[in-house]
Amino acid sequence: MKLREVLRNLGRDLKDTSDSPFLESELFLSVHLGIKKEDIYFMENIEVQEDVILQAKEFAKKRNNGYPFFYIYGKREFFGINFKVCQGVFIPRPETEVLVEYALDCIKGKEVQILDIGVGSGCILLSFLHESKGSRGVGIDISQLACNTTIENAKNLGLSERVEVFVSDLRGFTTLSKFDLVVSNPPYVKRKNLLSLKFEPREALDGGEDGFDLYPALVKRSFELLHPDGIAIFEIDSDMGERALRLMELNGFKDVEVIRDLANMNRFIKGVRS
Repeated sequence: MKLREVLRNLGRDLKDTSDSPFLESELFLSVHLGIKKEDIYFMENIEVQEDVILQAKEFAKKRNNGYPFFYIYGKREFFGINFKVCQGVFIPRPETEVLVEYALDCIKGKEVQILDIGVGSGCILLSFLHESKGSRGVGIDISQLACNTTIENAKNLGLSERVEVFVSDLRGFTTLSKFDLVVSNPPYVKRKNLLSLKFEPREALDGGEDGFDLYPALVKRSFELLHPDGIAIFEIDSDMGERALRLMELNGFKDVEVIRDLANMNRFIKGVRS
């Protein structure tokens, strides 16, 4: 079967599952054929081996059962960088890129020490360090798999010597160091909204009944870990702005503000350690 037919059939099989069925088809086939995605349409008359056709059918079956594309593809672009992802590690979301942009803007080119609480794939921490060439960072996560994934992504990006990664929760994390910047995309999804969750790790998403379970400890511990005038930036749900702002101020942060994402939704909370 020619490549154009395989591509057409795969896109058709994904149309009820995917928002971008033909893009997913192109990316999948480019990997399994060992060609660049941009070259697919120049090679649409090549014959595709039967084993690749069978793999494409299995791919469509998994996607139609709700399996995330990026777990199959094995990587996710974030901040212009490809990060390895696998089942058991939260898939980076594009709206979180704003957190990295804002953090970089806050430091104004200075070399800093940054802590990422709940580091996951390392997308926030490593994107920041990729841009802030002289900065160093620490990532913590309760998941060994997430920590291993961050370590691998750091190696792939040539950042290993500027990154330390520890398996730890935020309450148990101890260090003699203080940080200039603490960032986190913590679990904040309301538990009732996770009833259909099948594949992504629950511990990366479940924020309890109201989504706010982790924030009191996160805010308190971050204040303790920051230098005076250090900055904390956390992702929040769109309905948490006022509550998060009050919590930050009660814990001693100053200049607290809610930051909107590209869709003009409340998405981040920022404060300065007084």
